[in-house]
Amino acid sequence: MISRAALAVAILLVPQLAGAAIGNYKDQKREVEISNSQLMIDATGTILVQPATSSVAVYGVHDTQLLIGTTEPILIDDPYTHIPLGQFPLHGSNNKFGRSDDVDAEATDVWGMANTTDDQILWLRPTTNRVHELYSTDADDSGPSGNGCRTLKVQGTGHGDFSVASETLTMNGQSYVPTLNTYSRINRMSCQTFGTTSMNEGNIYAIAQVDASSQNVITANFGQSLHAIWSCPLGHTCLVTNYYASMNKSGGASGAADITLFTRSNADNGESGWTVKHVLGLITTGTSYFQHKFMPYFKVSEKTDIKIQAFGSTANLDVSAGFDVIEVLD
Repeated sequence: MISRAALAVAILLVPQLAGAAIGNYKDQKREVEISNSQLMIDATGTILVQPATSSVAVYGVHDTQLLIGTTEPILIDDPYTHIPLGQFPLHGSNNKFGRSDDVDAEATDVWGMANTTDDQILWLRPTTNRVHELYSTDADDSGPSGNGCRTLKVQGTGHGDFSVASETLTMNGQSYVPTLNTYSRINRMSCQTFGTTSMNEGNIYAIAQVDASSQNVITANFGQSLHAIWSCPLGHTCLVTNYYASMNKSGGASGAADITLFTRSNADNGESGWTVKHVLGLITTGTSYFQHKFMPYFKVSEKTDIKIQAFGSTANLDVSAGFDVIEVLD
């Protein structure tokens, strides 16, 4: 039987093998040896070793570099390369980041609406799955021939069951464009095509119908939303590998801020609430950047919201923050 560690290595190697036999790689600390065998993957994602009598030995898998005995040797030294390339079966990745340039001495979510103009410090979920209206503050953000953002991609969870939902829509300037899907969360918005200015010329908002609540925004000239809020979708287990935050000294005031990582499990339940998972501190005159790595990774179940929140020592602090996630299909 193949051990769990051997299976992890097998998954890493399969995309490069194409049925080729593997040699072995050895140094003073690690050894991986698969003798006279081939690795294959069937339609269900099951790793198969052929022939069945092959021997598999894996030692020191973590950070191991493997030299594959194909026609041209290939060095595999970074599994994080293969996950976003789609070469790990049933795995995906997400890099979430946000910014608030108006963090005051109160709890402020790190998202684009927490600015000096909109001044919406907290993100509030829709009361249920909603169609959302997209519009810009600038008429040039319009397809098919506007000078700014012409088409926009929406990504989130929806369909009434917190499953993955996305679509691409044509902007219509300052007029509302409704989404085709209903969404419980809009995790990211990004412009896909542009006119002559190659940027979105206005702020682009997503407003939940009925609730009339702002769910996301692309700030003018940014091209995509800055939104350190994300939800683990239905049918997935999500692993938070790290989170980070920085105080942007060039534009904000001097001061300090507490940065908190929150999760809300069973987020489709109207009575669910936020729970603190980690806290770090920043100060503009000293530690203006901090990263915390989770070892082991922080496990998050399906239908769980994740967000980063800042609490300043004074007004008008400029804070950026984000987190990285590996998604595993259950």
